[in-house]
Parts: sequence; C-alpha cells; structure tokens
Amino acid sequence: MAISAAFTAVCATAQIKVHPDELKLKPEIDQAIDRGVEYLINEQLRDGSWGLHGDYIGGRGGLALYTLLQCGVSRQHPAVQRAVAYLDSCEPTQTYATTTMLLAYDALRDGREDRITKFVENLLLWQKPGGDWAYPHGTPDLSCTQYAALGLYIGQKHGITIDPSHFLDLFESLEDYCGGVEKIANPFVNGERTGAAKVNIAGYGYRRHDDNQKCTGSMTTAALAVMQICKAGLGRKLRGGIRREIESCSDAAMTWMGQNFKPDQNPNGGYHYYYLYGCERVGALMNTERFGKHWWYIDGAKHLIGAQRKKDGDWGGVTDTCFALLFLRRATRGHAPTTGLGGANAHVFATGDENSDVRLRGAGQQPLSIWIDGFGEDLLDLHSDYGLRIESVVYEDEAGHVLTKLAGDHTKAWKKETFLFRDKAIARGTHKIRARLRILANDCAPGETEPVEDLTSDWMEVKIRDVLEPWMATATNAYRDNILRSEKVKITPSSEAERNPAKNLIDGFESRRWLAVEDDKAPTVTFAWRKAQRIGRIMFTGLAQHERERSKYDHFAIEFAVGNDRKRWTRIEVPQDSLKPVIFDLPKARKMRSIKIRFVERVRRNGQLGLSEFALLPPEKKPKIR
Repeated sequence: MAISAAFTAVCATAQIKVHPDELKLKPEIDQAIDRGVEYLINEQLRDGSWGLHGDYIGGRGGLALYTLLQCGVSRQHPAVQRAVAYLDSCEPTQTYATTTMLLAYDALRDGREDRITKFVENLLLWQKPGGDWAYPHGTPDLSCTQYAALGLYIGQKHGITIDPSHFLDLFESLEDYCGGVEKIANPFVNGERTGAAKVNIAGYGYRRHDDNQKCTGSMTTAALAVMQICKAGLGRKLRGGIRREIESCSDAAMTWMGQNFKPDQNPNGGYHYYYLYGCERVGALMNTERFGKHWWYIDGAKHLIGAQRKKDGDWGGVTDTCFALLFLRRATRGHAPTTGLGGANAHVFATGDENSDVRLRGAGQQPLSIWIDGFGEDLLDLHSDYGLRIESVVYEDEAGHVLTKLAGDHTKAWKKETFLFRDKAIARGTHKIRARLRILANDCAPGETEPVEDLTSDWMEVKIRDVLEPWMATATNAYRDNILRSEKVKITPSSEAERNPAKNLIDGFESRRWLAVEDDKAPTVTFAWRKAQRIGRIMFTGLAQHERERSKYDHFAIEFAVGNDRKRWTRIEVPQDSLKPVIFDLPKARKMRSIKIRFVERVRRNGQLGLSEFALLPPEKKPKIR
C-alpha cells in the first residue's frame, strides 16, 4: 500500500455507530463551538498572535489558527489572515511549536510547502537516538514525542519521503514509557465476551524508565496515536511481526482506556483539556466511538458544554479553549457531520425594545447594515389619526459625524419601511450609532408640512472587529525589518519592571513588553550599537493589545534624540487610546549609532508606562517615476 493510501486508511471515516444523544446535543455543541471561536478571535493580539507560551515561538499561534480553521472559520477572515502573517514571520525552535505550525499550515491548504518541508526536516533532525523526542533540548518525553509524530504524519500527507527507520525507532521507544503489561479478566465489549478469558492491559507514562510515575490518560492516548502513525508511516514496510506487535500494544492500551476513561479529568494526571483532545485523536485514528463501554465523544461533549464559561465562552484560557474546541469539532477526523459552525457569530447589534419610541438594529462588519426595526406602540397610538409620517432619517455616530441622511415621504403614513443603510467603510473599533428622525407632529393635518418634531433612538453600540486594516500587515513586516534586530544592541533603560525588561522592546513579539517601574519620574531608554545605520523611520507600539485595553495604560508623548546631541529633541505625538503602531518618518534619512527616547507629559491611569515594541526602519523606498 502506498504511503498516501496508508494515511487515508488510518483516518478513514467508516460507518461508525454514533450515539443517538449526539444528534440531540448538536445545537448545544454548535453553540459551544461558536462561542469558543468568538472567544479566540477576541483574544487575538495586535500582531496577529495569541501571545507566547514560554519560548514556544509560533506555538500558541499555530494551535489557535489550526483550531479556527478546523472550526470552519473562512481562510479570508481577517483573524486568519493576520495569524498567517504572524506565523510566516516565526521560526519555531521547539517540538511543540513546530508541530502546531505544521497543523495550521496543513489546515490552511494554501501551499507553503517549503516551510512544511523545512519543519519536518527539523523534527527528523531532533529525533533522539532512542527514537523519541525532547523539546528538543532536555530529556525526551512522550508528550513531545506524540507531537513530533503528528508532525511526521503531516509531512507524509504532503508527500515528504521519510525513511521507515524513523517510525521503527519511534515505535520501539514506546516500550520504555509503558508502565508494564498485566493480565485482567476480559471486560464486556458491546455486551458480549470474546473468546479469551483474559486480556492484556497497559498504560503509559510521561518519562522513560520512571518506576515512580503513574500511567495517565493523556500519555496513554499519546502512545496510541503514535502507534497508529507508525503503522501508516511504515506503509509497505509494515511486516507481519511488527504489525502484530503494534496491534497487541494498541489492544492493551485501549483496554487501559476502557477501564480508566473519565470525561471530567485526566486519569492519574492533570492537563485535562489536553487529555480530551488526545481522546479525540485516538477515536479518529482508531475509528472508534467507544473506549470499552464509554462513549468518549458524547461523555466529553456533555462535560465541555457544562464547563464552558458563560461570560466569555472559554474553557480557562486560549490553549485549553483550543483543545476543547478541537475535541468538540472532531478535528482529527476533519469536518464531522455531527458538529459545525452554527452561525452565532453573525455580529448583530440592537438598541430599543417594544417600549422604546425607536428600535434601531444593525448587523455585519464591512459592510455594516443599519435599519429601523420599528416604533413603540405608544408613539404609534399618538399618531393613529394620520399615521407616523417621516420626513428624514439621519444615522450619526457619537462624534456627531453623519453616516448618511435618507429622505422619507411625509405625505404617507409609515408602512414598515426600514430605511436600510450599508456602511462599507466604518473603521475597526467600538462605535456608538443612533438614528435621528424628523417627523410630522401628530396633529399636523394632511397636506401641511408644519409642525415638525425630532425623534431620536438610544445609542446602539457596534463592535467592528473582523476588518483587516493596512497597519496590521505593516506592523508584522516592520518587526521583521527592524534594524535593531540585526545589530548587537546595548539597551539602557532608566528602569525596568521585574519580568518586563527592556530587551523585550526589540524581540519582535508584542506580548513581551518593557515597563518602567511605577516611581520612575523620568522614564528613558537608550539604544546604542557599533556600526552606523541609515534610518528613515521610527516605529513603536503601545502596551494595549485589545480594544478593551485602549484606556488602560498611562498616556504620554515621546521625544527622541540621536547620538550625543541631547539638545535637539524631536517630538512624536502618540494618539490617545490607539492600537495602531506609531510610525514617524524622519524629515531626512540619517545615519545613527544610538538613539535615546524619553517619555513626557505622562497622564496616569494605572501607573503602568512602557512599550511593546520599538523599531528603527530603513528609508521607505519610493516608486520610480518613468
């Protein structure tokens, strides 16, 4: 059997009996998926990432992007495009991060074969002599090994040739993680016994040759996934002896899962949501809906629906939310027919109810549709003699800007006209919009145009989030082009808060930042390097990463001086509460070997002052005029 065919066979979706409760639970599953997806999109940072987990560069971003794609979010969605741009700027150095980025690129179905090949080659280089994987630094463990195996899985999907010895060594390494094989009375399977009176049972632990550790659910699912990947990876090299050995080990591990499965906790371990995603992976790769007598999906789905946080729709943070969503979505199998995106994230806005004079509604992003949904009964009763006659409708924002003015027909009574307006250019952010109407007074006789009255709706809050603005791509490219990242730079801050050092200013990651200590009365940062560089632009980003943080941090203006010239300070105005990077074009490009920035006119909010990133950029290339 060819490699590709073997992979297809492992992941084939046969006619599996699905628990009848799963179809009944589908609306709640879909709603949980939708709410979880909304949470992930809301948590995306300004640079397109979801922050860093330790030093796993690209890891959390890869996991989040993979989750969004597997949950049905369009590849054209701004959150997806921003995440892709971020990942394309990352060079992962860890096993976990490399594989989550491979999962994301595979789900993207958008080429990037060179990067996929490079990442798989790195995983092969990192394989230890014993056949397993570490971070790649440090001691090997079964968790890293599972993720590396998933990376090889993706590599073969993309036609990368992998020597079978890698899979043989990988399978043989599992023996050292096994907690020992025992015999138990053959449990019931589907209500009937098989011929054997006793069967093997074996669980797996995190470390090799560790007699003090317990076998856990998460590591047993990891071992099972590795076994299936080894079967597929070996392809035609899967001889009878090794096949029987893999199947025997799989049967023993599946018996352990049947005896120990729990939907609400990882048996003998922590990392509960990581474990549930492992269960989903095994269920898909082994084409089974049961672990022993347990319906793993329906039991896990019921638990996850109950455990989802009501306020934000998460399961305790970005990473655990990804694992929960990947379980609910049956991500390993693909787009399962019993789960899906129900469309709850349609962005619907409203103000006014049945007791309000005006009911205003909105929906969408770009374009944003705004319309009059109706009027209160008291108002309609007041105008019952001649009907409600509308002369004009104005939609305006809280700054007084008129979005549009629509004419009405005051010679006729209102007949449920909606006065629909579609705004294709409303900017990203949170806005307040209202309708202001001119109507004829209720006692204005037909044929007359006076007197006229004003009628105003309440403010409708509108959140425009799913918009790809030009500055988003600009920031990602600027971090990559930052001259300070290519130089050995000495950074001297006037102060730096614990865990927020000044070196974070030029690391290219928005989630790591520099903070001055709270009692620093004159915050400054000096950057110095050996070789003079020609600088044309300065760019920096504030501490706020989300819309909800716009007004959180101290506000300031920035002044900078070049070299030893401390008498010529140039001022850069910093917009209040903006997420956009600030880009300052020098009047004339100049060579520099040092620059000092100082923070002035500080307006205190919560006492935190600092920056996420600081970049010096070459002069912008101007197009040639022909």
